[in-house]
Parts: sequence; structure tokens; C-alpha cells
Amino acid sequence: MELYLPLLENLIVSVDSLETVPEMHELISKLKIRWTSSMTTSTILPKFFQIDKMNFELAMTLFLYGVVLRDRAFEVLVEDLTQSCNFLRRSAGVYNYLASAILPPLLSKLSADKPPEVFAATCTAWSLICLAEAQSVTITKAEENKGSLGLLSKLHVDVAKMLDEASEALEPKSGRCKDISSHFLDYISTSRSLHELQSFKCMAQDANLADQLGLSLGLLCKEKNADKKAPKDQSRRHLFKQKSINQLWV
Repeated sequence: MELYLPLLENLIVSVDSLETVPEMHELISKLKIRWTSSMTTSTILPKFFQIDKMNFELAMTLFLYGVVLRDRAFEVLVEDLTQSCNFLRRSAGVYNYLASAILPPLLSKLSADKPPEVFAATCTAWSLICLAEAQSVTITKAEENKGSLGLLSKLHVDVAKMLDEASEALEPKSGRCKDISSHFLDYISTSRSLHELQSFKCMAQDANLADQLGLSLGLLCKEKNADKKAPKDQSRRHLFKQKSINQLWV
């Protein structure tokens, strides 16, 4: 894919230089550029999106490249935290490039029936998610290095804020695609709530060590609202319950 992308970009430059040639559009349409989406609501049969634009092929390929980089990050997560973090940041950069440079001039040329992957709001959200996941890897490194509870709490808060921004990018008013999988949206909200709870946990433990009982109790009271934020998916709900401050404070 890393070899294909430069070739594709050079081809697009050549095609654009021949834009006034009448036969060019017909030739491109015969390519039948079609992609399915992994982000739409699940159906029995995959839906194919055909858009006769070379830039559509570029956008979808770049989006897939971002997915590949993110997958690589998780593949090396156990062995090399630094490399995992770098892969996630590279993935965030790909999505940011899509959202800021590739998609804005392309969207007006696309039909109404297009996949979520070619919406700038979707790519903005994915960029923020990857940055949040990179920050989560940084938290793991800080825990291994015995970082202070105050530092860990702040890092968790930063992750929650980035995921909040990702959710806001996917609000209908932001111009995002309406047909986005509920599992994807649930992943964002669950991750955000988990990091919020972890932040409360670190603050409560820090306050407890400093004999600040009132503050500790106040943080525990915040945890009582956790059930209201728990995801519907049973596997994620179980994980959510595991991270409960009350259980971690036993």
C-alpha cells in the first residue's frame, strides 16, 4: 500500500491534466471504482459505493492505510510501547491529512450516496481517536515508570477530552454521515467513560494517600453515576464494571 499510494497520486495528477479531454470521464467510469464501508450499519449483504472519481480511490486507500497503521500499533503493543505510539500518531496524521487536504475539495463532487469514510468529520474523529489511543499507550509507559498519581490522572483526563472532541465531530450538526455503526459510536463513549473513571481512581488514591478523606469520598460519589454511562454491549459493560472505582479501591 505504501508503494501504491505514490503511484496513485501521480496517476491522478496525469488524469487531472487531461480533464478537458471528452473521453477521459468515460474511461474513468469504466474502471468501476467501488468500495464497501466498514463503518455503516451492518447488513446481510455488503453495500458497494461506486463513484467515478480517481480522488475517491485515493481517499478510500488513504483511509485504509490509516487503519493498517492502527492495526500495526496494536500488533506491537505488548513488545514495544514506543513503536506502538508512533504508529498511532502516524495513523492520526493520515486521517488529519484526509480531513484537511483531500476531502474538502472532493465532497462537492461526490454523489449524495457516499460512505462515512469520505466525510471530513469522520476522519477528524478518527484522528482524535488515534491520538487518544496514543496517549493511552503513554499512560501505560508512565505506569511502568512509576509515574505519580497526579500525572496519571491528568493523562486520563486528556484522553477523555480528545474522545469528547471525537464525539462532537460526529454530531449530525457537524455534517457527518448519518449511517454510522452504533458499535463505533459506543466504542468512543465507552472509552471516554473508562478513562474518566480511571482519572477519578487516580485522584481518589492520591487524595487517600494524602489523608484527604473528604475529597476521596467526593470522588467516590462521582462513581455512583457510572452505571448510567455503562455501554449496552455486554462485553464492554463487563469491562466498564471492572474499572469501577469501588472495585479498584478494595
